[in-house]
Amino acid sequence: MALFDGINWTIYNDANSGLPDNDVNVIVKGESGNMWIGTGGGLASFDGTDWTVYDHDNSGLVTNGVKALAIDRNGKKWIGTVSGLSLFDGTNWTGYNTQNSGLPSHSIRSIAIDFSDNKWFGTWALGSYDDGLTFFDGADWVVYETSNSGLPDNWVRSISIDNDGNKWIGTSTGGLGVFNEGGIILGTDDEGDKIGLVTDFRLNQNYPNPFNPTTTISYELPEQLELTLTIYDITGREVMTLVHLTKSAGQYEIQWNGADDSGKQVATGMYFAQLRTGDFSQVIKMVYLR
Repeated sequence: MALFDGINWTIYNDANSGLPDNDVNVIVKGESGNMWIGTGGGLASFDGTDWTVYDHDNSGLVTNGVKALAIDRNGKKWIGTVSGLSLFDGTNWTGYNTQNSGLPSHSIRSIAIDFSDNKWFGTWALGSYDDGLTFFDGADWVVYETSNSGLPDNWVRSISIDNDGNKWIGTSTGGLGVFNEGGIILGTDDEGDKIGLVTDFRLNQNYPNPFNPTTTISYELPEQLELTLTIYDITGREVMTLVHLTKSAGQYEIQWNGADDSGKQVATGMYFAQLRTGDFSQVIKMVYLR
């Protein structure tokens, strides 16, 4: 592993550091600023001074061949290996494989976490065709493969999620696939709003939630129409109207900074966002923490 500060290079290997193996496959910055490094010899954590190594012998890591790594909003480490998936919450380990989960393959090659903290896993086991892209929301598993989706190849090697929620999926032999549950975001209109392929009305859950100081609310329109997006408090009192105009079909998002129509910050508590468009109305719950 190499560190470059713009001028100088520092090289870390298994002879001059706590790195367990020179086969470095993935590096992720942790919530405390320390680096988590997945190698062929296990998982290492480095805080700039001290090294901690987790392997199959001293932890719940399912095997030492770490190929993928992601850290969720709660600081939990999701570790993809050639023999299954490991979850480490800082104390406890949980293992997932094809027998106790919805994973189609034991070989996890890529992991990404979306804005709603859902996990996306790419699998690829040489000699196996039971692979694909797997979605996990903490309860349910969904597998996307060439037979039930537009995935160009079941061997998924890399996943990245952009700011619009599009999943960019790199495969071994089929090229690049792009997927968004609500329609792929294509660009922006003249007002800077996002345009996508939308087939239904939808008000999405805000993120983050709970929030302070701001949260993002997104919604989707399948056709041009007049809409109103309004914030209410728990008593039903109107707090602020965020949107009241006519929009073209597409995907949009807006931020609320916890202020009312007068610009005054609201109190800590539960609030509701309601989207109204003709005969359609949908409400989401939001929690503001001051």
